[in-house]
Amino acid sequence: MRNLTLIDKKAASCSFLKDCCAATIERNLMFFANQNELCKLDVDQPNAEDSVEVLGPLDVGSVLDLKYLPEEDVLAIVAKIGSVSVYNLSSSEFDVVGDVAGGISGCCWSPDMETLVIISETGNVLMMSRTWDVIQEAPLFQQDFGEAKFVSVGWGSKETQFHGSEGKDARSKKQIDCSLADWDDRATRIVWRADGLFFAVNAVEPNTGHRLIRVFNREGFLQSTSEPVSQLCQSLSWRSSGASGLITSTVSLVQQGKQQVAFFEKNGLRHGEFDFPVGQQVLESYWNGDSTILAMIIRFDQDVYGLQLWTMANYHWYMKHFCPFEKGLRPLWVMWDVIETNRLHIIVSNGTYVMTDYQPIVTSSTDLTSSDPACIAVVDNCKLKITFLRESIVPPPMCGWEIEFSSSIHSVDLLSSFSSRLSVLTHSGLVHFFRFTDREIEEKLCHPDVKIVCKEGGHFRPVLDFTASLSLPVNYQLYHFRLVNPSTIVSSALNQLLVLELNETIFTIKDTITLDTRIGGIEVLRRQQNTVLIHLVDGKLLELHTDDMKISDSVVFPEFCCRMEWIDGHVVGLAASGRLYVDGKEILSAVSSFVAHSHFLLMTSLQKHRLLCLPLSGLSNPNLAITERAIERGAKLVHAVAMETTVILQMPRGNLEAIHPRALSLNIMKSLIDKQSYSDAFVLMKKQRINLNLLYDHNPSAFLEHCLQFVEQVSSVDLANLNLFLGELQDEDFTTTMYQSHYENKSTPKDNGKVNTVCSRLREVMIEKDSLKYLLPIITSYIKQAMVDQALKRVQVLTEESLKDQALKYMAVLVDGEQLYKEALATYDLQLTLMVAHRSQKDPKEYLAFLNDLKAMADDNERRFTIDNSLKCYDSAIRHLCRCRPVRTEQIIAYMKLHRTYVSVVDELCTVLPKDEVKTALQAAACLQAEILASRDNHEEAGYLYQRVEAYDLALHSFEQCGMWANCLSLASKLQLNEVETKSLVSKLVTRLRSSKKHGDAAQLAEYHLGDYQLAGQCLIDGLFFREAWALAYRHNIVNWAETTLKNELNEAFQLIEAKLEQVEQECCKYSQRLSVVRQDLLYKRDHPPAETDHGDLYSETGSSIFTHSTGTSGRTFRSSKNRRKQERKKLRLKEGSPFEDMAIINELHVLYSSISTVLQDVGRLLRGELIISKDWSRAKCLQNKTESLLRLMEEKKKDIWNFSLNPKNQESDKNFGPSATTEMIISQVNQEKEEFFSTRYLELDIKIRSQPDSPDTTWKLDSLK
Repeated sequence: MRNLTLIDKKAASCSFLKDCCAATIERNLMFFANQNELCKLDVDQPNAEDSVEVLGPLDVGSVLDLKYLPEEDVLAIVAKIGSVSVYNLSSSEFDVVGDVAGGISGCCWSPDMETLVIISETGNVLMMSRTWDVIQEAPLFQQDFGEAKFVSVGWGSKETQFHGSEGKDARSKKQIDCSLADWDDRATRIVWRADGLFFAVNAVEPNTGHRLIRVFNREGFLQSTSEPVSQLCQSLSWRSSGASGLITSTVSLVQQGKQQVAFFEKNGLRHGEFDFPVGQQVLESYWNGDSTILAMIIRFDQDVYGLQLWTMANYHWYMKHFCPFEKGLRPLWVMWDVIETNRLHIIVSNGTYVMTDYQPIVTSSTDLTSSDPACIAVVDNCKLKITFLRESIVPPPMCGWEIEFSSSIHSVDLLSSFSSRLSVLTHSGLVHFFRFTDREIEEKLCHPDVKIVCKEGGHFRPVLDFTASLSLPVNYQLYHFRLVNPSTIVSSALNQLLVLELNETIFTIKDTITLDTRIGGIEVLRRQQNTVLIHLVDGKLLELHTDDMKISDSVVFPEFCCRMEWIDGHVVGLAASGRLYVDGKEILSAVSSFVAHSHFLLMTSLQKHRLLCLPLSGLSNPNLAITERAIERGAKLVHAVAMETTVILQMPRGNLEAIHPRALSLNIMKSLIDKQSYSDAFVLMKKQRINLNLLYDHNPSAFLEHCLQFVEQVSSVDLANLNLFLGELQDEDFTTTMYQSHYENKSTPKDNGKVNTVCSRLREVMIEKDSLKYLLPIITSYIKQAMVDQALKRVQVLTEESLKDQALKYMAVLVDGEQLYKEALATYDLQLTLMVAHRSQKDPKEYLAFLNDLKAMADDNERRFTIDNSLKCYDSAIRHLCRCRPVRTEQIIAYMKLHRTYVSVVDELCTVLPKDEVKTALQAAACLQAEILASRDNHEEAGYLYQRVEAYDLALHSFEQCGMWANCLSLASKLQLNEVETKSLVSKLVTRLRSSKKHGDAAQLAEYHLGDYQLAGQCLIDGLFFREAWALAYRHNIVNWAETTLKNELNEAFQLIEAKLEQVEQECCKYSQRLSVVRQDLLYKRDHPPAETDHGDLYSETGSSIFTHSTGTSGRTFRSSKNRRKQERKKLRLKEGSPFEDMAIINELHVLYSSISTVLQDVGRLLRGELIISKDWSRAKCLQNKTESLLRLMEEKKKDIWNFSLNPKNQESDKNFGPSATTEMIISQVNQEKEEFFSTRYLELDIKIRSQPDSPDTTWKLDSLK
């Protein structure tokens, strides 16, 4: 699918070259020999005639070969008379190193320049080393086949074999009439294989007079002889690609009316051929370095010569380029460059040296809109093969349309601004313009030189628009043929830029611009008519406006780019080195090809052989995410269909492959969803297997807003598409998971209820629009929400049996048969259950008898109880059992004991009137449930349950157990307890409340219900409520108790609280000091890690270690939650020297700081009691001061204890310890490193422990004591 384009041309004329016999190129220097002189020419000099340097005279006659040997810095000269000599470039001296008696008919150096093969006129093969020693000498014309002679394995002779369609006549051996072509020069030709292991010789047999090809190995021994071929011609070359390559020659079958380029294997057998036009004599053939281009020198008649370049793709040979020479001129010397594989050197008989560079480039339409037909034009001699990839992908050599011309094609171009136009320049000097259309054209313009043939075409077709001619006499010298618009052509000739303008039917020169540097490429800007980019071979880019012929500088590329394209205001270039440049800046390397898509730049990378997709918005910022996908090794891009997902690649052997990269598919899908084209988006996603959740996840709010459009469009193609979409829904945002790389800038709130939201919304729309038409999608929505019962209810209300049957069949596919049967049974509709059972895999014996028994039941509640019981819905079953009449008390009690459904029984029986009928069952259920609650120490709820069923004595006991004295007193009143029983109850409550540390409630009961004021006062003293106790004493006139007992208790409380404060202070200081020591030790170990011990020879030769005992817990894993909690407790265990000692200390300190608020409450109560009881406030002031001092100490310590951040930084801070760093900066950075170290270490601790405890409030203090 690629055409050979001439991208660079260099020429130099010199009279010394007119008689050139042999030449060699070394960079920019050419050494050549004519009949009399050995010369050197710098081909880069502007005036070649003056830059020729004559190295010395030659008196050896015609020179067959001239080679430069760089290591010796000499020129090796082989002459036809038999002389082998060298010319030393340093000393400028000739030296004869050998002489072949009788003369030399042919010679050739090996690829490594180590061996020279010479064929003498006497028919001998001589092999000489680089030191001019004869390695081997053997006769050329040997009767033996060679060392690779075929061995018969006894499969029979030719006469006994089957010959297929040839018939019986093929059994007889035919005599091949071998002869020589009339125009053969009878010269011997030699060629080496690229690896230098074999060489082939094409020579005329002296006895028979025809040519044979013999293959010799590097040692000079004959390996094989080709089979006799009639009219085998003189050309010889060896293709290097493949396992061993193919020997190439030509066969002239004039009697059969055809000529062929024939290929031979190393063993001498024919291996394919291809035909070329009759009447062309192939004088020589040359393969380029990578064997992708075959150059052939053609002679048409005695004075007309030409150069043809052929390529092969998908086993078809294309003539891609033809360069005719002027009449009377012939090529004297042709050679492919050794380094630049697509560079060809030619010396012509008029003394002109020409260097041409070729590049395989796809000629395609470049419009990035949906109107672009994606046209590919392929040149094949006089034929132009056209394929419209938008409608069909036709593998080469086939095509959609074929246009035949009367002469070979010179250049082809598709207008960038008018992609529906095609222009073809032929060697006859005519420019044919075609336009593409998808409509039948009744009146078609005809031209005698043009013939349009439909091959595999579709509705797109090429139509001849008009034909113009060029007024230039030698148009083949033009290259880079580009059309700016239908009336303007821009081309180049060496360093001249030509602008041609159409005048009626003739293109004439409008203007000529001469540049300092040769032109390497011309690109017409898309959608900017009359603007052209000129790429010079030195990498510089110029911009030409054809309106006013003004030329200006653009960007500069670091190297010449053989492929260049203007995309969205950026110039993208690909160099031969594989570097991809955008506006002169390299963004990628190892790129083999690229094409532009509507929204992406697509590239093939040689690294891991990937296809890269770069958004066009990221051309100026290549750091954006590039999506990749694997491709076949060696595949190159041909075209990307604009506004579609199709990308066409050509494999190394030439066949095409169409792929749909995920990035392109998702981009097209996004645009379709944004335009609410849900039908097209759905079809694309199904075809490309894109998760259908993106229809919602792409824009949830827009989807919910346009649900009606979605239902209408998607169901218009196939109603089952709705089922497919609903079935694929998941509670996952795929824009943040599977397709996250394609939604990098999207920020959407997390929606965990996506399935429920979408199913409910779509169901509403479908029910409102047509519930019968969308019956199956509605059922799917219910099932997706795990609402199978609702789906069955939707089926249950259907009146048409056919619809009901269809719905049940569909549900049987979505839901497991057993589950569907149970859900149907749960609807209590026996007829529906029977229909579902028929469509399941259940045996009728399993359900028919059961359903018949249910049908026979007269009581509906009993039937439902039986169904619920079979489905193990015990709560529902017991409710229906409770509704059966007469009440089945014993069955209810037994069933609820069996299945522990007490709550359901209580709830159901409490609503039954009259209650006398169910009182026994109700109380039994309540008692059983209350016993369970009591066993869990939940006496409060047990009491409420007892009270609900009027079991007041049991309720009283339950409330007593949990200390709810208000409830107990109200129930005592309801039970009408006497005074003694009431006091006994209150005494028990007081005791329980004191044990629960509810001193205020205990004091209230003792004071108001027992009348024991001293007991009430003691309760208040236990809670440190001295102020309330003092008021109680004076309220009930027990002053003696207040003056003695109360004051003594206050003194003891002061002593205890002061001791508590001292203990807290000691523990705080002790833990904080130890924590500082442990942290210093950890920092030291971090900065001074233990060195690895070199055990030397302690290891045995078998590699076993003397350390066979592993210590520590590194090999253990704590996978169970129990072991994990146990391990966490070990970490927080205070043990000096433990690896987690600092964490345990922080945990203890956090507990200490958290408990200080309780101590402060006690201090506050004591202070207030002291102020009301004592007139001397000094002790209170002292206690408040001590407490405040402790709090200040703890606040200071807190800063050192929790001196780390909760969330450590992910990035390392920039260190600056250089000369510019100040002391403050260094200290700050060191402290920051410490903080990050401990922040990371303490991530294992709970967030509460890592956080600083809150400072306690100050409500405990009294301003009077300051």
